[in-house]
Amino acid sequence: MYGNSGIPDNIRQSLAQYKRHKLVLCLGCGYNGMMGVVEGSDKVPWYLSWPFLIFLILTGIGFIPALVLGALRGMSTKVQVVCPNCNHVLGPV
Repeated sequence: MYGNSGIPDNIRQSLAQYKRHKLVLCLGCGYNGMMGVVEGSDKVPWYLSWPFLIFLILTGIGFIPALVLGALRGMSTKVQVVCPNCNHVLGPV
């Protein structure tokens, strides 16, 4: 039932189908642990979007503001995740 990692086999197999994972609590079933990130579900505010950051650089507004906003983008990206226990889609989280 449990592999070498201490994670139940059904959870490990469910997580294996995802490239990225995020630690989240599922309010549906109470599972607390790694969940699979749905590809293409990244959500960021408009002022942190890649086209806006490129616009800042190309218009001469500044490379430094674009770098700062780019760093904020990495910290504030929200994604949808799938609970490996109950297959409930959560997010964006």
